[in-house]
Amino acid sequence: AAVNGTHAQAFRGVVRLQAELTGESFRELVGNGYLVVTITPNQGERYQGIIPLTGDSLTSTLEAYFAQSEQLPTRLYIFTDIQQHNRAAGLMLQVLPVEQEKARQDFADLVVLSDTITAAELLDLEPEVVLNRLFHQESVEVFPAQNISFVCGCSKQKCESALFSLGRAVVAEQLALGGLDMACEYCNASYHFSANDLQLIHDQL
Repeated sequence: AAVNGTHAQAFRGVVRLQAELTGESFRELVGNGYLVVTITPNQGERYQGIIPLTGDSLTSTLEAYFAQSEQLPTRLYIFTDIQQHNRAAGLMLQVLPVEQEKARQDFADLVVLSDTITAAELLDLEPEVVLNRLFHQESVEVFPAQNISFVCGCSKQKCESALFSLGRAVVAEQLALGGLDMACEYCNASYHFSANDLQLIHDQL
């Protein structure tokens, strides 16, 4: 499985299966896999963290990633209601990299409060209500909501660039077949290259 996301909350994802899924638990479904998180900042070098999928849930695996790669204590609560309403909700607590000692104690206290959260509360109540119920003794600040959207950046131009990278022999092979259809596995968009399209690419290689 692969998921791409941006700071603008635009995401796309794909899952490839080599065999029919068996089992119901997280461990049975993922097997001996790895969680790979790649961060590409606007400036600076790309950063990648890799940890084995040793937890008994996705949340525990993500918590382990933050503890090992980011060295930030983190607690995640994720609930889904796929069968009836196709929805999900989550709560994330994390120590900010400032005033570590006080922040860690505050984090421990907030985890105790957050452990009382239920799936019904997170799925059915507004975020402001949930936060004020859990942390009514704290000063709660709610930031403007951000829309999450599915956005795929595929295009015929990018497919064309891929053909250029494959080389003259591959393009010639497809040209001999009379054309080529390329499909995006993220959004299922299809891009057709006619014999004339392939000939133009071939002539530039």
